[in-house]
Amino acid sequence: MREMHNIGFQQALSTVLGLKPLAPVMVPVSEVCDLVASEDLSAVADCPSMTSSLRDGYAVVSRDLEGASKENPVRLMLAGISVAGDQTKQHVGPGLAVKVMTGAPLPDGADSVIPVEFTRREKDRLVCLREVLPGQNLLLRGTDVERGGCVVTGGQTITPPLAGLLTAAGVHSIPVFPRPRIAIVSTGDEVVTPGRPLRAGQVYASNLVTLQSWLMRLRMAVEGRVVKDNRETIHRAFSTMLSGADVLITSGGTWKGERDLTVRVLEEMGWDLLFHGVRLRPGKAVAVGMLHEKPVFCLPGGPSSNEMAFLQLALPGILQMAGMRLPPFGTKRVRLASGLRGDPAWTRVYQATLERRDGEWWGDSLRLKSRMRSQARAQALIRVPEGVERVEAGEMVEVQILHRCDFILDKGLSMGYREQNGAKK
Repeated sequence: MREMHNIGFQQALSTVLGLKPLAPVMVPVSEVCDLVASEDLSAVADCPSMTSSLRDGYAVVSRDLEGASKENPVRLMLAGISVAGDQTKQHVGPGLAVKVMTGAPLPDGADSVIPVEFTRREKDRLVCLREVLPGQNLLLRGTDVERGGCVVTGGQTITPPLAGLLTAAGVHSIPVFPRPRIAIVSTGDEVVTPGRPLRAGQVYASNLVTLQSWLMRLRMAVEGRVVKDNRETIHRAFSTMLSGADVLITSGGTWKGERDLTVRVLEEMGWDLLFHGVRLRPGKAVAVGMLHEKPVFCLPGGPSSNEMAFLQLALPGILQMAGMRLPPFGTKRVRLASGLRGDPAWTRVYQATLERRDGEWWGDSLRLKSRMRSQARAQALIRVPEGVERVEAGEMVEVQILHRCDFILDKGLSMGYREQNGAKK
């Protein structure tokens, strides 16, 4: 029987990385940046579509200029001009030259271009002051991409230059994995939607805003809602929100207290539980399951636990659904500024700041009394895997970089939950 309760972090991570990507959709090439191609894509056109000049100069037959120099110039007869986009047919024969501009098609018969700075004009004649080799100063047809050649492989993220290359290759509509649409429901009688009056004992829905902000940073469509601790209200919110989304994230009410209704309502709705409780600190009270064939990530209500469960488990699963192999942050090894406790059976994650000392990067765990201030100040996370009881000061550790800073410009930054966990790309 599959173990579903209080499982190890690696087992939980492996489970969420097993989620299937969403069905591919066709998207115009102008809108595919940062999406993932669902299949290999081949060029349907040569780029450039014909051999063209790389320089302003003159198209010539290279044999005509053998031995040409300042001391021994060669004179050719001018026979026309060719510019970029020119559809007229030009021809260069022995003893002739055609003026060409950068990007102009190479006239028939020519095999090279002599740059204008190595020539001078004498009425209708061109004086050439140096030799050129066959193919010199030419961009050959299909140099950038050849028709039928592979431009993008399935699983590859489309970068801005790749989008441009696909366009040049004549691929103007691309099958990609879409970004999941996310619905977030924050539960609790004490939780208040931002902008509304706050009464004694209540708190604003900061978890909701934090999660929305992470997802919006990844350009995902997100809808959030705050609901009271009431079975019918929660049931209705889950049904309504999930109907228009690919993923449901809940915040709060995930454990076993009398008012913890989230998982109970999902059980009543018939979800398929994948796991409930992970040996992860903070973040243990996380539950994941499938409802109407859509994943539901139930996150604990404590701010640190909520964000940690999201970053370490929910976010990798969501990115997997988008076909993405990499999270929005990379990893790097740094030296530990102060010792950290581990646990024989638990994975522990520490919020940390980064500092450069004498040309070396150091990571120091945050020990602030305020959980939310720690979240706000954290630049990185240090994960101590289960079975490691202590990491001493001065040891090298791997950190996850949360926010863009000068640190990530250093060489050696690696990327990916899969790389961190030895999973196959």
